[in-house]
Amino acid sequence: MNLVSTATNDYLYNPGTGFHRVYRNPGPQMYLAFGSQRINEAEKHAFAVGRKNVGLTFDPLSCEHVIMEIFYHQKNFHSRGYRSVCELRWCNSTELAHEYLVPLPPLPVNDMPPAYVGGVLYWMSDPRLGRSYERAIVSFDISTRLFDTIHCPSCITVWSKTSPCSAFVVELQGALCAVLADPVTNSLDVWRLERGRCIWGRAWMIHLEASPDYSLVTNVVVPLAVDPKDGGILLNTGRKLGVYDPLKQTIQSLYSQDQLPLAISARHLGVPQRSKFTSSEDNSALDSEILPLVPMLYEESLACYPRMGLARWLSFC
Repeated sequence: MNLVSTATNDYLYNPGTGFHRVYRNPGPQMYLAFGSQRINEAEKHAFAVGRKNVGLTFDPLSCEHVIMEIFYHQKNFHSRGYRSVCELRWCNSTELAHEYLVPLPPLPVNDMPPAYVGGVLYWMSDPRLGRSYERAIVSFDISTRLFDTIHCPSCITVWSKTSPCSAFVVELQGALCAVLADPVTNSLDVWRLERGRCIWGRAWMIHLEASPDYSLVTNVVVPLAVDPKDGGILLNTGRKLGVYDPLKQTIQSLYSQDQLPLAISARHLGVPQRSKFTSSEDNSALDSEILPLVPMLYEESLACYPRMGLARWLSFC
């Protein structure tokens, strides 16, 4: 199940079944009226969705996917004040989605998307808002409808308004990870929470000095997955995908929106066999017979199949 969010709409799509739905929400237009402050320039990156933060989870009681949205009425980084509302939206494929307001999280969360691990959503807090000047991780368990907080690694907990570092959470190899992005050293310090031990351990140090296209000065770089065979780490900037080699400390580019990948087409498609990358400036010169392919990256960790239904489906495979 995939969730794509914009400032005003949420798009839910399952590429396996074809199920799709569009959910409209008030969006920033409604909430901007409550606060005159504009969105901070630092928050205008590929992973931010206006004045809301959206996550997708699964409710085992109702067997439905649930969209969790935190809307911000106002953010004031000078007074550290903020106003927000938190909403759950059940996404039943046969009925209209119903909404449910829940108490606010104990800490304001930053603009990065949450991580989903073991039925729980996790966010990194925003130390620029509220009473706490330290970072912490905010969690929400859909089965109990309760928020909680857990501590960060000490190097991530400490925050200073003069520091250029940012932090967020991701799921890697089925575990919750906290990431400290340092644009000065151009590195990602990735820490993993050991299951059942509540202990943080450094998992990876990703060095990006040799990859200017993935510089943390101009990009927000998010680790998406780790190859269990060679340890390569898939990185995403919102416009580029690449695989980081921990040994060579280099990145092999897989896809970039600044370039148009052209298909290596087969004869039965009636398209000439050709493969190259063409700059977006040269798109007008492309042969009209060449079919551009745009890859789609999605995750299937939120899939749920009834036991009997899955058995019947497998019997036809």
